[in-house]
Amino acid sequence: MRDLTRLELLTEAVRAALEEVARTAGPLLVVLVDEEWGRRYGRPVRLGKNITRPKTRILAAGDDACRLLERLHRHGSAVTWPH
Repeated sequence: MRDLTRLELLTEAVRAALEEVARTAGPLLVVLVDEEWGRRYGRPVRLGKNITRPKTRILAAGDDACRLLERLHRHGSAVTWPH
């Protein structure tokens, strides 16, 4: 259950960051976001109790978050985060 909660939180955090970047600096996502990202973050996450491969999914979401942060860092802070 703890891994499930962490996975939902991590996935929702990445999804929210992607939405904000899309709103304020959408062109930065063109190279980064592909069809797989669309499946993972295209809608709010509700995983249920019987998720398959939670560790794999947690690692993928963590890798995605790192790639997103690296891209934002490389291209300057074009995103204005809410305070």
